[in-house]
Amino acid sequence: MARRLRSNRADGWYDVFHREIKKVAGGGGRETSGKRELRRRVRFAEIARAVEQVMGGVCSELFGRRGGPGKALAMWAARRYGGLTLRETGEALGGLDYAAVSIALKRLERKAAANRDVRTQMARICALLKVET
Repeated sequence: MARRLRSNRADGWYDVFHREIKKVAGGGGRETSGKRELRRRVRFAEIARAVEQVMGGVCSELFGRRGGPGKALAMWAARRYGGLTLRETGEALGGLDYAAVSIALKRLERKAAANRDVRTQMARICALLKVET
């Protein structure tokens, strides 16, 4: 098979095929423009409902609490499945600064790495939103 591939490459067939595939794929660079837009977006209202169900509370209680786990989970889901920027995520959760959102997400990721309960909550949110991980 390797010999056949080399002979096809020597005939130029492979190069022509490769160029045509690159045209169809949109340039063939390492970066795929618009890749993020291909994923299904979830509205923040859906994310808030999923966090309410997982945490067993009302949004105003969960998101109003400073340092509450519900707020951090909502930030994570909004970034990951809602496609929101750090600034948009902060605005959706009551006007938080984007730097505060970034720090909270890093803390949640560290906590999830060490705590199975947090990972379970994240998985439940994912299941409720019906998105692929």
